[in-house]
Amino acid sequence: MGKIRHAVLMVTYNQEKFICEALNSILNNKVLPDLIILRDDCSTDNTWRIIKEFVEKYPEIFDAKQNDHNLGIYDNMNLVWSLGIHSDCDILSWCSGDDLWAPNVIENLNRAIEKNNIDVKNEEFVIVTNSYLLFPNGKRSLWNNYKLRNKDIRLHRLGKKLNYREIGVSRNIFKNGYEPLRKDLGLASDTIFVLNNEAKVKKWYFENFEAAYYRVSVGVVSRENVKKLLKSEADAYKTLYNSEKFNFNRSEKKLIELWISFDNYIVEQSICNWLSFVKSYFSNFENIQFFTFRMFVALLPPLILNVLVTIKSKLKEKRDK
Repeated sequence: MGKIRHAVLMVTYNQEKFICEALNSILNNKVLPDLIILRDDCSTDNTWRIIKEFVEKYPEIFDAKQNDHNLGIYDNMNLVWSLGIHSDCDILSWCSGDDLWAPNVIENLNRAIEKNNIDVKNEEFVIVTNSYLLFPNGKRSLWNNYKLRNKDIRLHRLGKKLNYREIGVSRNIFKNGYEPLRKDLGLASDTIFVLNNEAKVKKWYFENFEAAYYRVSVGVVSRENVKKLLKSEADAYKTLYNSEKFNFNRSEKKLIELWISFDNYIVEQSICNWLSFVKSYFSNFENIQFFTFRMFVALLPPLILNVLVTIKSKLKEKRDK
C-alpha cells in the first residue's frame, strides 16, 4: 500500500487557553501526522508564541505561519483547506485550535484503511468516526456516528445527526476543485461547505472509535448572539433548498423546511412564524427521528415561550452569582 500521508488542518485566533492542549493531543501519540498546516489570524494574545514553541520542537511536521493581516475566520479556513488540498497528503483532518483529538487518531485511521483495503491514492472516501462533546463543567457526551452506518447519509447530515468533525477526509474528493466557505452566510456557511464536499464522496467507511473532542460553548460560536447564529443557519438552509445541484427529494425538502421554520421562529417569535413552524412540525412526522426537545418546546405559543425563556434566564443568573 505504501506510506499513507496525513495532514492536520488548523486555524487559530486568541486561543492561548486551549492551543497547547490541542496540539499536544495530536502530537503525544505513537503515530504522528506528516504535516500540520496552521495559520494564526494575527492573535493578540500568546497563541502565536505558544505555537512557535511547538514549531521549534517539530520543525519537520509544521507548516505554521501567522497571517500578515487579519483575514477573518472564513478566509482563514479557506486558506488552510486550500493548502491541504494542494499538499501531497492523502488524508485531511480538521482540528480547531480550541478543540482536542482523542488518542491515537492517525494510528486508528491507518488501521481502518488497512482493514477496509482502501486505495488512498485513488478512492474518493471519508472515514467516519465518533466524537465527544466536551462541556465546560467537564462532562462529556458521545456523538455516535457509527450507529448511522446503514442510514441515509445526506438526510442525517441535513437532520444534524451526522457530524464526524471533518476528520479522515480523502484529498481525492477535492481533485476537481472545491467550493470555499461563503462569507455571506455567516457561521452556518460550513453546512453548505460540507454538503458540497460530501456530494463528491464515492465511499463511506464507518469506524467505531472516537477521534475528536468538541468543546461546547467555546470559540467563535459562543461569542456570537444565538439569534444571529440561527439567522445564519436559516439562510444557509434556504440557500440549500433553492439550489438545483443537490436534487433534494421530498423528505429532504420537508426536513429543510422544518429547520428553516424553527430557526425563523426562534429568531423572531411572532404568531406568523410560530404558525409556520407548527405547520411544518406536524407535516414532518416522516422525519420524526430528527425532532428535538427544543422543537417540542417551541410548539408553545410565543407568549408562553417568552415567559419560560425569561424564567430560565433568571434562574441561570441566580446560579451564576
